Amino acid sequence: VFAWIGRLDKGVKSIPVKRLLYDLKTLNKFELHIIGDGDGASALKNIAIEYGVSDRVVFHGYIKYNQLHTVLGFCQVVFAHGTSIYEGVRCHTPVVVFDLFLDEKGVDIYKYNFYNDRESTELGTIVTNPYSNVFTNGHSLEEVMSITSNNESRKLLINNALNKAKLTVNKDLEELTGYFTNKPLDFTHAPYCMYLDVLFWKIFYFIKRFF
Repeated sequence: VFAWIGRLDKGVKSIPVKRLLYDLKTLNKFELHIIGDGDGASALKNIAIEYGVSDRVVFHGYIKYNQLHTVLGFCQVVFAHGTSIYEGVRCHTPVVVFDLFLDEKGVDIYKYNFYNDRESTELGTIVTNPYSNVFTNGHSLEEVMSITSNNESRKLLINNALNKAKLTVNKDLEELTGYFTNKPLDFTHAPYCMYLDVLFWKIFYFIKRFF
C-alpha cells in the first residue's frame, strides 16, 4: 500500500496523482490511497477507471489532521510535495517528494526521490529544465516499493527523514521569527524561500509534536 497526500485540484496540480495512477497499472499487487480533496477529484476518479485500476485506488477525501496516522501509518511509502511531506515524516512513513510541473511534458520519465536523499531542504521544486537530473537520477515506483519493503532500509529512511525535518523546521522557524520581528517594510532579512502553504503556526505546532 502506498499513498498520496495533498490537494486534488484541477490542472497541473493533478499531475502527480495522474502519474501515480499510471504507474499503478504496472504493479498489480499494490494499492494506492489518495488523501485530499478538491475540484479535480472527480476527473482523477475517471482516470483511475480508464486505466483499469479503480479497484485498487481508495479516495479518502479530506481526513482530519489528528486522524491522518490511521491511514499513513500502514502505508509503505507516501508521495507528497509542500508541507504535506511533513505529515508522512510525522507518521514515521518513508516519503517521496514529487516535484512541481507546469505541464505534463516529461512527467512519464520522471524519477522518484526520497525526502531525505535530496540535497536541498526544499519541499519540491518547479521543473522547467528538460535536461534536469530529476529525469535521470532516482527510482521507478517499483524500485521505491522494493526499497521500502526492506525493514533495515525503511528504518534508515524514517530516521534520516525525522532528523532532516527537525533541522529544517528549526531553521525555518528562526528565519520566520526574524521575518516577523523586522522593522516595517524591511524585507532584507526575509527567509530565503517561503512556500505559500507554509504558515508560521503550522511550523510551530509541528515542532511541538516532535518535541
